[in-house]
Amino acid sequence: MCSSDLLQEKVLPELDDEFAKDLGKESLDELRASLRSTLEAEAKDRSEGELRNEAIEALLKANVIPVPRSMTEQSLQQMAQEFTQGLSMRGDALPAAFLDSLRPEAEKRARVALIFLAAAQIHDIKVTEEDTNAILEEMAKETGKAVQRLRAEHRDGRKRDELNARALEEKVFGVLLARATITEKVAEAEAAATPAT
Repeated sequence: MCSSDLLQEKVLPELDDEFAKDLGKESLDELRASLRSTLEAEAKDRSEGELRNEAIEALLKANVIPVPRSMTEQSLQQMAQEFTQGLSMRGDALPAAFLDSLRPEAEKRARVALIFLAAAQIHDIKVTEEDTNAILEEMAKETGKAVQRLRAEHRDGRKRDELNARALEEKVFGVLLARATITEKVAEAEAAATPAT
C-alpha cells in the first residue's frame, strides 16, 4: 500500500436546508439571517465597548482626582474576587505580586466610580427598581442564569450595592454619552486610505 492510498479528502456538507436543519434552523435563509443577526449584535457590542472605554479614558484625563486608599483597596478586592470566580478558585489564593499588578486598574476603577458618583449628584440621577431589574436581565443573558436566581443572589447588602452601582454607572454613562461629541475614527481612516478620483 503506498502512502498516497492513505490520503483522504475532506468532504464538506452542502449548504442547503438540510444543513440548516442539522443546526436547528428551518431553512438556509433562516440560518443566514440568524448568523447575520448574531454577527451584527457582536459588532454592535464591540463598538459600544470601544466607545465606552474611550469615553471613560477621556473622563479620567479631564478629571484627575485623588482616590482614597480605602476605595482602591475595595476595588482591588473586588477585582481579585472576580478573577478567582472566573477561574473557579476558592479562597485568597492569589499571590501578592499579582494583586500589586492589578492595583493601577483598581485605582482607575475607583476614580471612575468617584467621577460617576459626582456626575450622578450633579445631574440628580437616581437608581430605581426598574434600573436594577434591567441590569439583572442583562446579567441573565450574559450568564444564562434565571433572573429570579440572580435576584436572590443579589439580596445581601454588598451584592445589592454592586448591582446598584452598576445600574447607576449605566444611567450616568447614558447621560454623559448623550452630551458627548462623538467622532468616528474608522470612517476618517477609511476616507484617508481611499485614493481620490
